[in-house]
Formats: sequence, structure tokens, C-alpha cells
Amino acid sequence: MKQIGELVTKSDLKNEIAPIHSDIRLIKWMLALIIITTVVPALKSLFT
Repeated sequence: MKQIGELVTKSDLKNEIAPIHSDIRLIKWMLALIIITTVVPALKSLFT
């Protein structure tokens, strides 16, 4: 049986997940920029 001192609270989880959440947000922005810089020129070449 675990002791009360070893239990994790919601605030503990939020504090641990916050950096991961910000990293995921950064990765999403980077992927969006990569897609925009590759797809837009390709679409331009198709329609010109």
C-alpha cells in the first residue's frame, strides 16, 4: 500500500505536463511553417 506522500495531485501533473504541452505547440507551428513553405510554391506552379 502506498503512502499519502507518494500520491500525485492534479497540480503536480499540470506542472509536469506544462513543458511538454508548450513543446507540442512549438512543433505544431514548425510543421505548419514547413507545410506552408512547401505546399504554397507547389500550388503556385500548378496554377500559373
